[in-house]
Amino acid sequence: MEEDFHKNGLYRWQRQTKPKVQSRSHRVKSSNDIQDWIKKVEEASTKATDVAFGLTTDSTVTGKQRGKMAAHLRAEQVRHHESAYSEAQQLLSQWVTEKVRFDDDDGYDDLEAWRRARQSRQAAAADRSSRHDSEDFSMERLTQLALEDDFEVDEAAIYERVKKSALGDT
Repeated sequence: MEEDFHKNGLYRWQRQTKPKVQSRSHRVKSSNDIQDWIKKVEEASTKATDVAFGLTTDSTVTGKQRGKMAAHLRAEQVRHHESAYSEAQQLLSQWVTEKVRFDDDDGYDDLEAWRRARQSRQAAAADRSSRHDSEDFSMERLTQLALEDDFEVDEAAIYERVKKSALGDT
């Protein structure tokens, strides 16, 4: 009679074999489950970045408050941009004044000094070229003339002279 009252499912803790418990991630059966999992991960990451950057969208925050926060954030960004812009403008104006400064002691500006130095270089080059034979078109002389900074080489005229001398025309 006692055996009639015994119910097999009543005392599960006495079973010899335990049923295997698997989590939901172990029971993935279709690609839809994988897609759902990917969506959940993406949502969690966007929420985490929103919290990290102060862009939380709590359900307690109203649209008006979010608008005020966004306007405050934009105003702060504009102030930061304006301060950086004014600092850059000051640095640029300081640099320009240093580069275009006029020397009052000399009586002429930097541009005039540069022009005078250029004229003296050109006069020295003209003096050097008048000393050399104008018909000397050796390779050494051409190389020397080409390497001089302030001497302008007329390549077409040199080519014509070399061509004429090679053909024997004078």
